[in-house]
Amino acid sequence: MIEFCSLKGVRESNQDALAVITAAGGTMDVRMIHHNGRDDYTDGTDMPDGMEILLVADGMGGLENGDQASFLTLNFFLESLQSEFRERIDMTDEIRRIVQRTSDDVRDNCPGSGSTLVGMLTHGRMSWIFSVGDSKCIARTGEGVVRSEDHSLGDGGIITAYIGMEGEVPVNIAPVIDCGNAILFSDGLNPVFEERGTDIADSNESAEFLCRLAVQKGSTDNVTCIMRRDI
Repeated sequence: MIEFCSLKGVRESNQDALAVITAAGGTMDVRMIHHNGRDDYTDGTDMPDGMEILLVADGMGGLENGDQASFLTLNFFLESLQSEFRERIDMTDEIRRIVQRTSDDVRDNCPGSGSTLVGMLTHGRMSWIFSVGDSKCIARTGEGVVRSEDHSLGDGGIITAYIGMEGEVPVNIAPVIDCGNAILFSDGLNPVFEERGTDIADSNESAEFLCRLAVQKGSTDNVTCIMRRDI
C-alpha cells in the first residue's frame, strides 16, 4: 500500500513535489502533487509489470523558482525514464544516467534554480534507493534498515549537490533486496524524523498525520512524504 501527502505548512507556497508511478499491462499510472495541485494520469510504457517508482523533490529556497524546479525535476525524470529506460538486472547505471539528464534539463529550462531529489525504484525483489541533496528515504529491507545518504555540510547545513547544478551530479544509489516498509520525505518532516529516527519507516499513522505532526512540532518548511507499507 502506498499513500502520500504534501503540505505547504507555514510557508506561503509549496515548493515540494512528489510522484508515485506504477506500471502494469503496458500502462504507466502516475499520481503527482506539485505547486499547482494534483495530476493523475496514465500513459503507455515499456516498463515491466509491477515496476514502481516513488519520488520526492524539494525546491531549494535559496535559489530561484524552487516550486518550478521541483515540478520540472519530476517531469523531466519521467520523460527521461520513458525515453531511456532499458530493463537491466542492475539498474544503478540506468538511474544515474536518468538523474543526470534530469539535472541537465532542469538547468537548461529553469536556470538559477535547483531541487533535491530522493527516489526508490522497485522491480521484483530488488529496489534501488537514490538521492541528490538532503531529502531522505528510510527503508526496511532484507538487509536491515537502509537510510539514503545526504549531500550536505553539517546538521541541516549547506546542500552540496542538487538537481540543476552545473556538471556531473553525484547521485547516491543503494541497491537493496526485499524492501518492505519505506518512507520518502522532504526535510520539512525532520522534526518527526529527529524524534523517531529510522522507526518512522514502520509508522502505522497516515502520511497526512505525519506531515501535520511535523507542522505542529515546529517545522518551518513545506512538508512532504510518501509511505510504502508492506501488507
